[in-house]
Amino acid sequence: MNNTASRKSQKIKIIFVAPSLDAGGAEKFLVDLLSNLNTEEFDFKLVLFGHAGFFLDELKSRGVEVEVLQKKFKIDVVNFCRLYSFIRKNRPDIVHTQLGGDVYGRLIAKLLGVKIIVSTEVGINVNEGFLMHLIKIWTARFATKIIAVSEAVRRDVAQRYLVSLRRVELIYNGLDVARFSGFKKAPRASDRIIFGGLGRLSPEKNWPTLIRALALMKNKNVDCIIGGAGEMRTELEFMADDLGVKKRIKFLGLVKDVPEFMAGLDFFVLPSTREAFGIVLIEAGMFSLPVLAAAVGGVTEIIDNNKTGFLFNPRSTADLAEKLDYMAENIDNPVVKKMGADLHDFVQKNFDIKIITAKYEKLYKDLYNKK
Repeated sequence: MNNTASRKSQKIKIIFVAPSLDAGGAEKFLVDLLSNLNTEEFDFKLVLFGHAGFFLDELKSRGVEVEVLQKKFKIDVVNFCRLYSFIRKNRPDIVHTQLGGDVYGRLIAKLLGVKIIVSTEVGINVNEGFLMHLIKIWTARFATKIIAVSEAVRRDVAQRYLVSLRRVELIYNGLDVARFSGFKKAPRASDRIIFGGLGRLSPEKNWPTLIRALALMKNKNVDCIIGGAGEMRTELEFMADDLGVKKRIKFLGLVKDVPEFMAGLDFFVLPSTREAFGIVLIEAGMFSLPVLAAAVGGVTEIIDNNKTGFLFNPRSTADLAEKLDYMAENIDNPVVKKMGADLHDFVQKNFDIKIITAKYEKLYKDLYNKK
């Protein structure tokens, strides 16, 4: 058998490197991606060098092999050596770093002479420290390809880390469409309108603006549900009380069942001041929910203003309050309903996990065959 035929018959070995599988949209996407990779063409494992995280059991239940290391310190030499040993032992063709695993993963892969190093950038890292910024510029040179989850991230990566645009591949995050197929929007239990938001309770998600906008609304027949955990919860609860909307807003904490959450809403709101992609928008789209979203980052690559949703200025409470009122008054308007339907069609055509997985598989095979 010649070398070309032999290469085609063997599986491509990939080690995925990530810090953890904590609750989050990017982590959920990684779980779905690994669950859908073709096991007849790829032999792959995931190593978590930080800790396990929320989605570990789900991923293991899908038959994916996961190695969990424990990172005890910010600079943990023992942890670094264990990761080095794991990658050396498995001798991968490709190392793919995810979710902030790029510094450890790229450096170790380079030291071990791995021919193909892929990294995924899921955010626009405006708050990155100076030293980390320099380290990422240095290790970015080791990457064969960097995957950006939106065009906004792609441009940021090229500029921030001094990388040629041709080395940055755009592959959007995707959604397991089948997971949403058995759910239908719940019928309205009363005459009250219910909208919701979903995401970590942290500053970049901009929940204070949403709470202030709720208080400014002329229509008081509207309630808000916020799903997510984070350090701002107590502060946000006090704010809701101070603004007189405590009875109209509910904080659910960590949401384990996203389809069930979406099924209970009349429309969805994403108020973030910074959003690389916004996977919650495509989750909302699976329920044909009308969407109000902040005009930032990768959001504008999903929401076409006045077609698949409404965009607003995340710095303007008045703009959001006005659009919340419009949505509440027109929730049964055929024009608004069509926006939700158009978003649903757009999601199914562009963000199905099977479509996205096929793009990753093609990239892996192209890189492997070139090397």
